Amino acid sequence: MRLTERAHLLLGELVRKDDLVVDATAGNGHDTLELSKLVGPNGHVYAIDLQEEAIKATRSRLETQNAPVNYTLINRDHSEALQDLIAERQDLIAAIVFNLGYLPGADKAIYTKPDTTLQALEASAKLLKSGGLLCVTAYRGHGGGIEESNVVAEWIQRKTSNGWQTQSYEPDKPTKEIPPILWTTVKA
Repeated sequence: MRLTERAHLLLGELVRKDDLVVDATAGNGHDTLELSKLVGPNGHVYAIDLQEEAIKATRSRLETQNAPVNYTLINRDHSEALQDLIAERQDLIAAIVFNLGYLPGADKAIYTKPDTTLQALEASAKLLKSGGLLCVTAYRGHGGGIEESNVVAEWIQRKTSNGWQTQSYEPDKPTKEIPPILWTTVKA
């Protein structure tokens, strides 16, 4: 099973109609679309990406797949956008999804960074409601990917020590490259 499929399966088990959810790294909109379907027309998805190209791709995917208009697309750094959501949505978000790395098919020199990802994770902890799900997929095979993955692993370990329920997954099939890793953690 691919890591994105596993994340979507877990999201499907925990996210309910009418929930508030976040795609912290919208990319090409695959997770945003899945979240939109899960929360239905009365729920809401906040989809964030630093790259305007990603926001356009996400909008296009949502429109061509006839997703309910239950989303807000935010063209900003994920750490800043999530921090701003805290004032309105603290302890209300049912799920937050991250796919760390670069936008597939775009400029590989633009990718998520350890410092802003750590800030985004800290904001996520404040946004998630008790029992809320955080899914973080780290693509470790690019420049900075290992360092960012290590930062996430340390953050996840601290949360696990504080009662969050955590699992990690790697691809079922071996690869020649450094494989991505998926962490799922449920807020205590």
